[in-house]
Amino acid sequence: MSKKISQNKGLAQNEADLNAADKHDFPQQNSINLTKSTDLQAIELSEIDLNESDQINSESSDAYTEIKEPSTIFENDIVFSSIEEAHDYFVLANGAIMKNSLQVVFADTDFTNVLNGFDQLASDEKSSKRVANLKHYFYDKFSDNTHSERFSCAGSICAATFVSSDGNLEHYQTLSEFDKNYIFTNVTKNEYDESVYKMIIVETDDPSTLSISSN
Repeated sequence: MSKKISQNKGLAQNEADLNAADKHDFPQQNSINLTKSTDLQAIELSEIDLNESDQINSESSDAYTEIKEPSTIFENDIVFSSIEEAHDYFVLANGAIMKNSLQVVFADTDFTNVLNGFDQLASDEKSSKRVANLKHYFYDKFSDNTHSERFSCAGSICAATFVSSDGNLEHYQTLSEFDKNYIFTNVTKNEYDESVYKMIIVETDDPSTLSISSN
């Protein structure tokens, strides 16, 4: 890998946003939220207490490992070498979700970089099934007032983006219910005052428990 994640485009702004997050003050019209598929109340990442063990509902911080960086940084195109690498970029061995990875992908100015990275991987049966189920759920529930949608899955990790005139975040968080998932959402406004939704959706055996690592 020729560059480090810390060299990612837009890092200065990202660092400013993270500093604001520590003060519980995300910039307006740009929020990162997460839900469990069994609990649709969105929680800002800035409200998660990551002190002490840096985790929520996790057995031990000893299970945490170093964040694995993708083969190429999120600039222009991202290239994961395998579905396993894409999974390990977001999820630790103990199932904890890596907060830093979410912040990096949502800070990128072009979320299609993530989708392109997933699309470049050779699809397996699980990836194909999950993206088909995701699309079916989306078009069944949300197609009436959305456009510019795009979806891609790399095994248990899916990425989705779409534009809507409806700013009801909680409504769209139900997209996680196409399977057992956690869903992480970033919402911004475009020049037409429409809401641009960017989502990372992670399969889990137990949606009632969420664990976050800040490492």
